[in-house]
Amino acid sequence: MKLAQPVFDHCLSFAKLLLKTFKFFLLSSLAGLLGAVLLLTPLGVYLEEEFGLTWLFSARGEIAPPKDVAIISVDQTSAEILHLPDDPEKWPRGYYARLLNRINAQRPAIIALNMVFNENRDPQSDQLLAEAIAANNNVILSNYLKHKIIPMSGTDDAVSYESVIESIGIINAAALYTAPFLIPKTSSTVKQFWTNKDSAGDLRTFPDIVFQSYVFKTAYRDIMALLKAINPALAAKYPD
Repeated sequence: MKLAQPVFDHCLSFAKLLLKTFKFFLLSSLAGLLGAVLLLTPLGVYLEEEFGLTWLFSARGEIAPPKDVAIISVDQTSAEILHLPDDPEKWPRGYYARLLNRINAQRPAIIALNMVFNENRDPQSDQLLAEAIAANNNVILSNYLKHKIIPMSGTDDAVSYESVIESIGIINAAALYTAPFLIPKTSSTVKQFWTNKDSAGDLRTFPDIVFQSYVFKTAYRDIMALLKAINPALAAKYPD
């Protein structure tokens, strides 16, 4: 009896540990399943974006921004210092031409200018801006989508479509690309963006165009070297 008791106690302890492990595994599985189902609902997406991501970013801490990316912000302080209107689209276009020329002096691969110049202004300023945009063939401009609804005569139905509003012709033609910068309104802060817009004919968006253009500008020679090794005939169709 004295020898059997320790064995019994050991088996009992092992059984308790096994039961505890099973309960933990079961609760974890249920919590994971519940979370996965919840994320399929609008409430789940909202909770994840508003609280889950915030907690993850706080736990991770700040990270250093990329050294090869610079953000130039147009804000109210800039407008006050330069004695210009609060709306950046109303600034004289000569200012943007000078800005682009100063940036291009640093030999950037891509300049992503999130602006739309869709109104004719002073012809000389428009020409200066167009020349600054075209100078290095590296400026990507925004455009924007305008949603329109046309009622059908004699019925309650309507036709809905989106049209692209571009900058004026001389400026639009000078840009490397133009694309809309579309951000889903899903939370109080920006946590995602669209790479393409299905409702506008699968239109590619500003971030997608900027990324691809940067890759081609910085890695085009390497891409061509690979293409020449794989398919010389196809590579011959593209410029060096």
